[in-house]
Amino acid sequence: MATHDSSPSPTLDATALIEAEAPDAWIDDVADAGVDAWVVREAGPGPFGTYRGEDAIAGIERNGDLVRIFFVRNAGLGGFNKPIELTGHTKPNGDFHATAFGKVVLDGSIDAVGHLTGTFNFMGEAKALDLQQQSPFDSTYDTKFTARYLGGVVGNVHVRTTWTRDHNKLSGTTNDIRGEKHTVDGTLDGKWGTFQVTEKDAAGAVSGHWTGVFLSTGDLIARWASPDGTSTWPVTLDSSTTGWDYPPRVSLRGGGTITPVESYFTAAFYSSSAVAPSFAGLPVAAAESSLNVWSRKTLAPPTKLPDTVAIVSAWDETTYSIAAQRAGWVALDVQSYMYWMGGTHGFSSTACSVVDLDSGRLVNLVKELPQAGRTALVALTRQTISKDPTRPKNESLSYVTIDDKRPVCVIEEKGALFLDIVFGEDDGFYVMAPEVHIAAGAVRPLFPPGSVGAKVFQ
Repeated sequence: MATHDSSPSPTLDATALIEAEAPDAWIDDVADAGVDAWVVREAGPGPFGTYRGEDAIAGIERNGDLVRIFFVRNAGLGGFNKPIELTGHTKPNGDFHATAFGKVVLDGSIDAVGHLTGTFNFMGEAKALDLQQQSPFDSTYDTKFTARYLGGVVGNVHVRTTWTRDHNKLSGTTNDIRGEKHTVDGTLDGKWGTFQVTEKDAAGAVSGHWTGVFLSTGDLIARWASPDGTSTWPVTLDSSTTGWDYPPRVSLRGGGTITPVESYFTAAFYSSSAVAPSFAGLPVAAAESSLNVWSRKTLAPPTKLPDTVAIVSAWDETTYSIAAQRAGWVALDVQSYMYWMGGTHGFSSTACSVVDLDSGRLVNLVKELPQAGRTALVALTRQTISKDPTRPKNESLSYVTIDDKRPVCVIEEKGALFLDIVFGEDDGFYVMAPEVHIAAGAVRPLFPPGSVGAKVFQ
């Protein structure tokens, strides 16, 4: 990545602790005991390893006396919904002590055949662990896969990554808010899940090296090193992210630019990513200043954090897209996703507005509609849904209401503007929500003269 620290690269102990593979009878025994049958009784090479058991899956990095442990979500340890990282120190005999957030402690030991035993302790509640080093992959199913949108921090940069395995080949990309894209390419050891890849920037120059191990197809622990090896960063990536890409930098038709800016915040069992637009070069300086005040508020760290009395995790992400633009205005869609406190699923939401680049206001178009305009928009919406051949016949349309909370978005398709009425979870739709696009000519008469809506659909 582009930012590095000045700390020296730790010496990696790459001594392989290899013993003969276990006989088939032993493998049958562990299979009968409920352990994955591709376990072998030997320790993998290098400082990284994946350890699996009935109650936990962990990826471990041991560099000298330093240890990092990355637990993936597992109900056996109180219900992790997002991976948790512990750091600590090892002793020469293999014993280690690692903690996270001052709330979680793991004391244990790893022997020469990759057997981890220890005690996991959270606020006085202790649980014994018994894990065996092994491959995170099932050789029957996982020889080829693509894992998208794994997120984490490399140095001080939050990244989204994609990884593709093709047998022993591993490749992928990393993307960040600055628009920097790197490629990674190298090899993966299918037996142990360890990998080594070389990172290159957009010009094809080597920008770093990664060494690490997968815990699953969606989680990994690694270390990034600069090309000369003088700087390193610890890395953990997990799949607790949305399937969103970072928005691009946009040039505005009336002058100026919109550039994405990200605030990434972490606390005990919690992470938050907020991506907001930053405005520059607008023709009206006061409007630019007002819009950037709003942007900075959007990027502020959250004030509500999860209760950490229980080991559950929460995360949320917010981003935006530019759905349409003309001189003087931009249609802005803000998408949010929240997973909170061990729920069965997360919650998503969409908020749409028109940014008036002349006044610096974010305008909710519904608020500009008089009551007659809202009534007419309800009728147009129901008419559009009733003509959709994919909707159930005789479907009740009582859920079609228009109020200040209804997302009403301006979109552009093939150069034409439409008003998009959004239905979702708040209306009882988790699947098959109707898609309603109403042409500009039909909604133009609904907005009063001088309103932003009238300017958009003129």
